[in-house]
Amino acid sequence: QTNQQATTHYIATMKSLLLFYISIIGCVVCSTVTATPTADGGKVVVGAFGCDTDAGVAPEWERNDALDPDFQISFSIALKQRNTDRLIATLLEVSDPGHANYRKYLGVKDVAVLLAPLPEDVAAVVAFLGAHGLTGSSVLTGDWLEVHGVPVRTAERMFNRRFARFTHARRGTQFFRVGRPCEGYELPARVAAAVDFVGGVTRLPKTPLETRQLASATGPTPSQQFIRDEMPAVTPDFLKQLYGIPPNIVSTNPGNSQAVAEFLKQYYSNDDLQKYLHTFGVPQQDVARVVGFNNETMPGGEASLDIQVIMGVSAKARTEFWSFSGLRNNSAPAGPDNQEPFLRYMRAISNSTDAEVPLVHSFSYDDNEDSLTAEYMERCNVEFAKAGVRGLSLFFAAGDDGIGGMDVRQGKPCTRSVPAFPSSSPWVTSVGGSQMSPLNVKVEVVADSRTGSVITTGGGFSDVFPTPKYQAEAVASYLRRAKLPPASWFNAAGRAYPDISGIATNYLIYVGGKIQHIGGTSASTPLIAAMVSLLNDSLLNKGVGPMGWINPFLYRTSALHPTAFTDIVKGDNACSANATRCCAYGFEAAAGWDAASGVGSPVWDELADLVLM
Repeated sequence: QTNQQATTHYIATMKSLLLFYISIIGCVVCSTVTATPTADGGKVVVGAFGCDTDAGVAPEWERNDALDPDFQISFSIALKQRNTDRLIATLLEVSDPGHANYRKYLGVKDVAVLLAPLPEDVAAVVAFLGAHGLTGSSVLTGDWLEVHGVPVRTAERMFNRRFARFTHARRGTQFFRVGRPCEGYELPARVAAAVDFVGGVTRLPKTPLETRQLASATGPTPSQQFIRDEMPAVTPDFLKQLYGIPPNIVSTNPGNSQAVAEFLKQYYSNDDLQKYLHTFGVPQQDVARVVGFNNETMPGGEASLDIQVIMGVSAKARTEFWSFSGLRNNSAPAGPDNQEPFLRYMRAISNSTDAEVPLVHSFSYDDNEDSLTAEYMERCNVEFAKAGVRGLSLFFAAGDDGIGGMDVRQGKPCTRSVPAFPSSSPWVTSVGGSQMSPLNVKVEVVADSRTGSVITTGGGFSDVFPTPKYQAEAVASYLRRAKLPPASWFNAAGRAYPDISGIATNYLIYVGGKIQHIGGTSASTPLIAAMVSLLNDSLLNKGVGPMGWINPFLYRTSALHPTAFTDIVKGDNACSANATRCCAYGFEAAAGWDAASGVGSPVWDELADLVLM
């Protein structure tokens, strides 16, 4: 019996238990929960990590300890899930082109039953909230509780920690967290055993990847063909020609959908979007839905780039703008805005029905693995797998500062590789960046700040997650053949990334009514997402399920049909986005998969034929 069949049987036999569970606890699927307090067996510290002089707070965050005790904040509780091993087994089956269950996805209700927390765990958490006069509301998958309207005085009593206001020095974004995040927080022992963590209590989000601007907003016009080092300006027509996409292709299936993820005050302007579409001959189209908040008077380069690229390539696909700013309006009622934005996004996916959730999601977002707890990353991995078993595709930027990450750009010494998460997660698709060679503008090479790109692509090996089976052969071949950094610089047994690459420099984008020239893996990521969205359109029009999590397909196709990708074989990622701040070593491009460009860049028309075989 296959894992998929076993899962289906398990779901069927669990439905009666789930109904009983809902009737007793009242919170598993989508209701509001209340409870009375129960005794606990002492308290434990959760989420602590090594304190240093900054107490676990990055220097860009300014702390203000003066908080009104009646000020209301929010947090989320990640309930421990069951059957995560069965979830991963099912994901691998429905995503494997060679398996009988390929594209036989689960629905959100099936996922809820599969992962349903233990009733006694939920009861312990509900009782803890009730003891402090609080209630929580769940998402559709039943494994998160969101708690709003919590007075600071109550939160301090619950977690035995003083809270503070943290303001981002440059963006003005505000969050409310324990004053010394490195010290974690306290929970009753029984509650701590029932949860993975409490979100919105300690962690301050990293500022999202910055788009890198090549020229000022008053600089060159769209009519110019080259602007720097004789590299071509990147427009929708250029991308379609480069990657074998038919020039006039548009999405036609009403079920085809895509979304871009934005965080921390990144907004788009519809005027800019329409100017972009009109200027470059793309059919006019509005964003179908904004999830979260958008301020069109404050368009940002990141959000403008994401929405214009994905809609410029995958024209007419239903497109949504999912924005979780992290802003807090102090005069407004308490709500979810105080939550860590990335977790809010993943919970929003869990709280979306199968009919409404977009099929493709593009994230220009990363963080250093070593800045995150194992519990946080493992829970994120389960959230990614939950999306994958539903047939959703998640694409994450591999980073813009090479092997060493943002710290190198900021002048810190480089002593080994710094893996980026979520790109290092085995259950997402990591997108690297390429550029056209300054020596031959018809050849793609690794995006490198030393060769005319304004960024250097991220790429490397996880220090936390092992090499997954689907990429093991490709990675082993690279490790045998390539010129590598010293063994002490990276974990050769880790999940390797990126998985795939796309052009990442010299994009022409409208921001505030003016053309800017922008680059980054935050450009290549919506590009790859858009190409997969076009593949989904072809599949849906044939009555077939969407691509879903594409990694097994990528590595299998690269091995069996190598001409479906353009192999990128030149360049490395030793430098940061600042060409004068480099590491002694980088991961070099090579024939086949490599840790600077993945399997290479797509040849879309060949892939389109293969996915329909």
